[in-house]
Amino acid sequence: MKKKLFILVLLFSVFGIPLLSQSVMGFYSEIHNFETDKLHYQHCENIKVNATWEAWYVPDFEYSYMQVHVIHFNDSILWMSQKYDNCCVLMTENWTINIENLNITFNETTQILFVKFYFYYINYNAQVIISNYRESIQIEVSKSGVYNLIINSNKSLYCVKEHINFSSSWSLFYNKSIETSYIQFELHNNTQIMWASNQYTLNGTYEESWVFDIQEFCLIIPKDGIANITMKVRFYLYNNFTMATTDEYIDTLIVYIIKEGMDILDFSTNKLTFFNDEAIQINTEWELNYNSSIIDSYNQIYIFRSQDILLWKSSKLNETGLTLTNWNIEIQNLELDFSKPTNYITIKLFHYWYDEIKQINNTGYIDSIEISTSKYNIDYSLNDSKDYFCYGERILIEAQFNVSETQESLSHKSITINILFNSSIQYEITLTTDSSGKILLNLSTLEYFDMGLNTLLFNISSIETSIYNNTIFMYSFEIGLSPSPSPSPAPEQGINLLLFIIFPSLLVLLVAVLIKVLHHRKKTKIIPVEPNTLPDILLDS
Repeated sequence: MKKKLFILVLLFSVFGIPLLSQSVMGFYSEIHNFETDKLHYQHCENIKVNATWEAWYVPDFEYSYMQVHVIHFNDSILWMSQKYDNCCVLMTENWTINIENLNITFNETTQILFVKFYFYYINYNAQVIISNYRESIQIEVSKSGVYNLIINSNKSLYCVKEHINFSSSWSLFYNKSIETSYIQFELHNNTQIMWASNQYTLNGTYEESWVFDIQEFCLIIPKDGIANITMKVRFYLYNNFTMATTDEYIDTLIVYIIKEGMDILDFSTNKLTFFNDEAIQINTEWELNYNSSIIDSYNQIYIFRSQDILLWKSSKLNETGLTLTNWNIEIQNLELDFSKPTNYITIKLFHYWYDEIKQINNTGYIDSIEISTSKYNIDYSLNDSKDYFCYGERILIEAQFNVSETQESLSHKSITINILFNSSIQYEITLTTDSSGKILLNLSTLEYFDMGLNTLLFNISSIETSIYNNTIFMYSFEIGLSPSPSPSPAPEQGINLLLFIIFPSLLVLLVAVLIKVLHHRKKTKIIPVEPNTLPDILLDS
């Protein structure tokens, strides 16, 4: 009996465990293949998707299906396939998705899409619900067309004697293998085409500019009227498969032309580089013509510093005919940052024009001049300067100061002199240069200096800081007890000097010995002698 029971347990363990495992495992799925035919598409193409998968589940208490979604990058669903709930079979499906039917808004040249393999599963008994994608493919879709188009002119109103400046930038995208496309620019006067550019077929980003002499267009402008010129941007696209053609104007820019206007005959300054104590001379000459009964017009000069900060402006000059005017602007009167060694200034000539009937106005500068202003640099020199002085000597120094850029003497300017010992200021003296830019120092070493290394600092930064760059000159010297070292003597002079020192010394020594001997022998009485004293004048020197 025990033997039979053991055999039954063994059989159940061999055959029953797999059955139990299959029942416990329940839902089972596997994706064998999921792909698109490519990863980059044009907006007129089709997305081809292929998938192979299998799913196993028990229909009595489970349910599952598979579905393919096309999703925009912002998670909105653009397309979905039918639901495939086939059980216990190997499935293979292909889908063809027309991109133009997806209604993608192309705010940019390329849109990112995701093709996702989506599974749904529910277990009724365990109340388990699974809804999620298992695989995802990222693709890019590009739409042919013109993007980021910018077209402009330097102003909107021109005199017939001027030149028009147009410029444009754009991005053109199309599939060269199946499409033909270009962008072109045209100038129109009413319905007449006056000029057309080349056809730009570059696939990508491009920019271009053009300059036109208005007089060459031979425009008919009424005496008291205004004409216009329109720059139009043409976009052409042809698809070889669909044979669809796009040929349209996608942007326009209108500029206005008047017969009256202004001719600049002179707009200049006396120079382009100034020092801060100088004046800017602005010279202007122009001819201004307009119908004052219906048009308001004038010219005006502006002076700016960095970031278009207004420093000065002239009055409004609206006289018709020839006008010649000069201005002298003192740089010191402008609100510049004089702590800087150099300032940069822009002078602009503005022209204002307003038509009261057509309500058209234009304000813009028509010419500009860039100038710079700076400070002077100072040079100095010392006469009879030495590196060593004897304590008790007087220091006599003559300093000469000049302007580096002009070599003119720095006359009648205050110079601050600091006397330093051990790197600390002991005294401060202020002197004024004479008409030749000189100052004279006559200082006693007993009163103003100490033994050792002394320094004189000539500080120019204390005078007119808006005109002269901060400058400090330094002169250092040693003060000692002994007299100033003399130059080394020549060899013959050295021998003579040695003899001059040795023989008197020997003579003095011999006399001292004789006196001592005589004193010992004769014991004569010694008469005391008053010691010699230095003259007062030497002590005060």
